[in-house]
Amino acid sequence: MLTYLSRFSSCLFSIFFVFIFVYPACALTVASHYFEPSHVVLGDQFSLVLELDVDSENELVISPFELPAESGLEIVNKPVVVLVENKQYRVFFSMQAFNIGNYALPSIHIRQGTQKVNTPTYKLKIHSVKNNSDKPDRIRDIKPPILLPIRWWIHVAWSILGLTFFGAIIWFYFYWYRPIRPAENSVVDKLPHEIAYANLDLIENSNWIDAAQFKTYYTQLSQVVRRYLESRYGLPFMELPTPELVVSLKDIGVTKPIWTQVENFLQRADLVKFSELKPNKVEARQLLVDGRKIIGLTRPLSSSIQRPSIDGQSNI
Repeated sequence: MLTYLSRFSSCLFSIFFVFIFVYPACALTVASHYFEPSHVVLGDQFSLVLELDVDSENELVISPFELPAESGLEIVNKPVVVLVENKQYRVFFSMQAFNIGNYALPSIHIRQGTQKVNTPTYKLKIHSVKNNSDKPDRIRDIKPPILLPIRWWIHVAWSILGLTFFGAIIWFYFYWYRPIRPAENSVVDKLPHEIAYANLDLIENSNWIDAAQFKTYYTQLSQVVRRYLESRYGLPFMELPTPELVVSLKDIGVTKPIWTQVENFLQRADLVKFSELKPNKVEARQLLVDGRKIIGLTRPLSSSIQRPSIDGQSNI
């Protein structure tokens, strides 16, 4: 009898030893849990972190869990398992909050080999504002705008600089690019060749050549000679292209030496006017000399000049 009792006691002691010392060491358990960050604000992504103690190297299997649609929470990524140290894991469950309030997460089923564990329902609170005061859900007042001191001297200085800059532009334009005013606008009793000579003098005294404004220079020279020929012969030479102008001179009986010089003069002027050709200063000044020569060859003789008077009648 005593023998059976001793054997029974040994079995009970073995079972007790296994449950007390061996089984806990072999069990899959949740050592702790926490939320990261600890203070979750509406719209933030957060993680439920579980720290697990295991007894084997078998793979951890985490059963998927779903959150109710009306919970205001949403799973962002799959669970991430990280080995912290030997037989200790850390599992991250990433979620996002879309509604404020208190929530209870459903139980999570975790298995490793033949061992299983079900987590309890973890509770958390979603806040509307960050916890930066004694009353975490109180919206703090917006601070008024900071008024910086106005430095008037800066505005005055910039205004002076701006006016100086625009004044320089206006001066530069009128000094370098001002058009030649025809002499006939201010003198009404001069003859066509006298007006032409006066306009050529204005062009010669300009600074277009020194400023390399050859297109303007050649254009003005061409217009002075054309305007003179138009007044001299009474034909619309300002509107005619050069070839037709030369033909018109031939038709009215202008001699070949004269219309040849007119043709050469206008062709050289047109070449610069309608292209990007840049002549040299000597050629530019020579064109003005040739313009004077054309006027001198075509001006009427002194005996046939009729000078207009201010009252509209002509003086012989």
